[in-house]
Amino acid sequence: MVLLIGACWLVAAAVGSLPVMGWNCISDLRDCSTVLPLYSKRYVLFVVTIFTLILLAIVGLYGRIYCIVRSSHADIASAQTLALLKTVTIVLGAFIVCWLPAFVILLLDASCPLRSCRVLYRANYFFAFATLNSAANPVIYTLRSKEMRR
Repeated sequence: MVLLIGACWLVAAAVGSLPVMGWNCISDLRDCSTVLPLYSKRYVLFVVTIFTLILLAIVGLYGRIYCIVRSSHADIASAQTLALLKTVTIVLGAFIVCWLPAFVILLLDASCPLRSCRVLYRANYFFAFATLNSAANPVIYTLRSKEMRR
């Protein structure tokens, strides 16, 4: 577990340091992102792709866990375990709903020629909606858990 957590931090640090190491658009301003200036559009596309692959893996793992708990171990799984699993699934769904518009904006940013997509100048609204996910989690846990409501 410690090695897995360490690997996650190492990958995050490596991906986050790529612009400092030279993968930026300082030498080619036509390659600059509209939403995230100074970042290369190719870097933005790379990061969105990495995050999407990680999110798909998480969704796949939660789906697999949910299926296993519901089917083969349903007789030993308590109602509390199933409720917790449903809560985590709702939290993951809320994450996807809140962050999907921001991911779409970043994909659009990577594919649109410079200054041709006007919606990119309103990207702050999409990222504001994404940050609502942080406010949604306590609400979800409170609505789903009797202990949290107390």
